[in-house]
Amino acid sequence: PGPESPEAARAALGRARALRMRGDFPGARAAAGRAAASTERERGPGSPEALEARGVEARILFDSGDYGRALAAARSALKAAGEGPALPPAALEAEISLAGVLDALGSGSEALEILTAAWLEALYADGPDSRPYLAARAAAADVLIGAGDFIAARRILEEVLLARKISSGERAQETLEALSSWGRVNARMGDWAAAEAAFREALEARREALGPARPRALESLVSLAGAVAAQGRGDEAKALLLEALTGLESALGSGHPRTAEAAAALGEICLLEGELSAAAFYLKVAVSADQRTRGGLLALDRVLQDGYLVSVRRHYDLLVKALLLSGKAAEAQEVIGLLKEAETRPPWPEETSRKPREAPPSAAAPPGGRDDGTLFAGTADEAARRAFREAADTLSAMGRERAALAGRKRAGELDEAGEARLSEIDARLSEASREFLDLCGSLRERLSAAGEQGKVKAVELLESRQRTLEAMGEGTVLVHALSTEDSLYLFLTTPYALAVKESPVPRQELSAMATRLAALLRDGSRDPRPAAKALWDVLMAPIEGELEGAGARTLMFSLDGPLRYVPVAALWDGERWLAERHPTALFTEASLDKLRDGPASAPRAMALGVTREVGGLPKLDCVAGEIAAVVGDAAAGPSGDGRPAPSFGAGAAEGAAGALPGEAFLDEDFTAERLSGCLSSGADVVHVASHFSFDGLDRWDSFLLLGDGSRLSLRSIRSERAYDFAGLDLLTLSACDTASGIAGGNGSELESFGDTVLLKGAMAVLASLWPVGDESTAALMREFYRLRYLEGLDKAAALQGAQLSLMKGEAGPSSQAAPRRGPVSAVPLREAEDAPPWTGTGFTHPVHWAPFIVMGNWR
Repeated sequence: PGPESPEAARAALGRARALRMRGDFPGARAAAGRAAASTERERGPGSPEALEARGVEARILFDSGDYGRALAAARSALKAAGEGPALPPAALEAEISLAGVLDALGSGSEALEILTAAWLEALYADGPDSRPYLAARAAAADVLIGAGDFIAARRILEEVLLARKISSGERAQETLEALSSWGRVNARMGDWAAAEAAFREALEARREALGPARPRALESLVSLAGAVAAQGRGDEAKALLLEALTGLESALGSGHPRTAEAAAALGEICLLEGELSAAAFYLKVAVSADQRTRGGLLALDRVLQDGYLVSVRRHYDLLVKALLLSGKAAEAQEVIGLLKEAETRPPWPEETSRKPREAPPSAAAPPGGRDDGTLFAGTADEAARRAFREAADTLSAMGRERAALAGRKRAGELDEAGEARLSEIDARLSEASREFLDLCGSLRERLSAAGEQGKVKAVELLESRQRTLEAMGEGTVLVHALSTEDSLYLFLTTPYALAVKESPVPRQELSAMATRLAALLRDGSRDPRPAAKALWDVLMAPIEGELEGAGARTLMFSLDGPLRYVPVAALWDGERWLAERHPTALFTEASLDKLRDGPASAPRAMALGVTREVGGLPKLDCVAGEIAAVVGDAAAGPSGDGRPAPSFGAGAAEGAAGALPGEAFLDEDFTAERLSGCLSSGADVVHVASHFSFDGLDRWDSFLLLGDGSRLSLRSIRSERAYDFAGLDLLTLSACDTASGIAGGNGSELESFGDTVLLKGAMAVLASLWPVGDESTAALMREFYRLRYLEGLDKAAALQGAQLSLMKGEAGPSSQAAPRRGPVSAVPLREAEDAPPWTGTGFTHPVHWAPFIVMGNWR
């Protein structure tokens, strides 16, 4: 048979499977690709042979850690399989691959649906002892372990293990895969002795069949180390992990998720044993690998990108803890930046003229990912990183060359010179592995003895922040809140110090507290103060003394997770709201290079609004008056300075008193082209009063309702050049809604909006956290603009003053209730049913005055 024959294709596919099991992923992928291409040409892309080959290729890509391409390959194969009521058995490999990637990226429920359908099909088609049925069931068990359903996973694995031992033998690789899963489920259930026995059996069998340095054997080594460490044998576990890390660096490279797992496990053991310098180093190695993987996921759906970060979040949390225990708060603060940097970045390439805060990553860094070098700071840390990287790169290069030569040898294509080179590499690889082991073993002593040599890059960034705080005026402080698995860390940065406090509140409990308060704040009939006091106790009480000592006035917050759904102004200390004590603003990294800039000396405004019913959303009767309070004949206003009256678009209220000179456009005059024109007109303030809806599932589909009934998406605002906010001192969005994302979101959709505007040039954004009342918003905006532009207060203080005017009852509603701007999400009864009723009147409830926040330069 020729190279294009069915026999040759089958042989290539068998070779691909064997090479995949041995960990030769480049060779395996090449063989699978040849088999797929051959069968697609001969029999079509939907043929069983082509589908099977593409499915194997997808599994190889997944094993290689290339999750994005694995997902694309699996979906492509399933699309070729057709959309009939049942997929052909040949598509099983693609189904398992797709489910594996989805599970790794945090979409376990979707993965389980795919696998359940697959094993039911295989059960009816092939029977309960068939390989397809057992493969799908085993994969489902792995997903169930990750989901925490250990009883169901264990029941499935008992069935799969027994069937595979009978049909394939106890030493077959598919049996050993099930045995490894058996060990994992026992480990998750706390039966460490049973887990250790399973891992040891799998390790010995894999070493015997594949060799000790193969990825499958090394994965068993990492699992075994975890079981050993859990039983108090730390030194033995560290030795196992060092061996595993050495082998994985050689076989898979430093950026592979399996390498990250080994490094993180080693770092965690060092952390538990108090070896803080070594712990921080290995955890940096792990997080660096995670960063590279995240960089390779930018083309995927946002949900999948976020899901992967959730799956590895523990590595970041452990690194923060190791750095804090080492007294390196500034470095820990930078890890927070790594966690948040991808949350606001869109999943498409961008062109930006904004000068980056840091030097751009090297060519070797992933697109959109931060170079791992930024994690390593200080002379000793950098030296250790370079030594580790050089040794690891040497191992990886030799491992790749050996795999290529071994593949040529198996194919009978290796000449005498190649044989000599293979023997040379085998000897050198053994020596290099020993050197790498020695290096890893010496790092803890080297780092501990060296101390901090040279200025740490994170400290330089801290000092830059502190100089910015000092330039912004007396009493300006910055609070970073980072929620980890078991604690909330509070980083208080003042112009002269950095203090770190810890609230021992697990992430899950804190999320529940924030979600409850956010729901109560949106329900004007319930009293949110008890819930607001509970959150005060964990977020504000630990730093009260430091705030007082620093003479804090204006508080800037960088919040984490569901805390971003809570306006900090509505925290309750037992007697007063935080808004009664301090002006507040939200900080994002996108605003850092703008915070020192002062406001425009003679500001001019553009205002746009919707008053009529349009796009299925209710009319807003108070918008015309609100717009008139922003722009109008200022000579008739409180200042009486005789500034010229603005020109109005059709439908605006002419002759009204306003805080700023400018132009206003209402209803049909408020179009996308008009908004773009306002942004390019040289205005210092752009005020938009309309409906805005945030989409919690895909933030880029969030939209602003325009006066002509069209919807302007956040995707268009971010990606189109027509929306340029350069030179804008303030963008006010007098209506928005993130409540749709509160149930399962992490608040990043709000920061995505703020960062979009700030990255495209605006100095500050004023926006709201939930659908706001039409009348109360108009009252708050009138007072904000009066205080800001007629009384000369800064933006944060003007917002505080406007909030106080509503909560103190100085402004009240008319007899007719006004609609809210934005879709109104019902408050879940379980969040509000046990809260006491609110007895205040007018606009005193936080639902009216609390939702608005300032992001960026609040001066």
